[in-house]
Amino acid sequence: MTTETKGYTISGVAGRIRDLESKTNGAYYVGLCWLAMARDSGKGAKKRLEDKVFGVEKGVKVTSTFRNAWRIADKAFAEGFHKGHREKVATMGLDDALKFAMDSLEAHKTALGVTSMGQYEEFCKYASKEDMPAPTPEETTEQPVTTEEPEAKEEATDKTGSERSPLEHFEAVMLTLSPEELIEAAKMLNARIADMQQTEEIRKAA
Repeated sequence: MTTETKGYTISGVAGRIRDLESKTNGAYYVGLCWLAMARDSGKGAKKRLEDKVFGVEKGVKVTSTFRNAWRIADKAFAEGFHKGHREKVATMGLDDALKFAMDSLEAHKTALGVTSMGQYEEFCKYASKEDMPAPTPEETTEQPVTTEEPEAKEEATDKTGSERSPLEHFEAVMLTLSPEELIEAAKMLNARIADMQQTEEIRKAA
């Protein structure tokens, strides 16, 4: 007699992540990674999820979107999706569990006083703003930390030292943007495409 597994399954999580590869929603993606970690957080958990999402065929490429989301989720797992949260989602269906994870992430961002995923990654190891160390005079004059450096280091490891392509860099930056920033980025991108098309038409007519 087999024991029926209650709640969502990691295969269901993997399916949602596959759907996400054509979209850009950092918080949603991180929430899914949290759910995967809650089901399987042992050694090799990331690789097992990669295999479920992208397959095991030779030459299959894991996207930078996945790597970025997993990296942020891993950093934030202890405080953003602590043991009490993991126990609550254990018997939930996937939709309810994902909503709970998203709400937990937003609550953690609010407690930290941050809005973008880039800021969240920087401070997610703390439970709340009150737990953050007070900045020193030297730190107040420095440029804010971004997600670019950690991403660059991870890409160097994944690609054996080769640089990211402009498209991969663009994808990594988009993951850190808020919905409002994404809307502005889309407007800029559309304007750029229109300018390039107009330039090409002028060149052909010359």
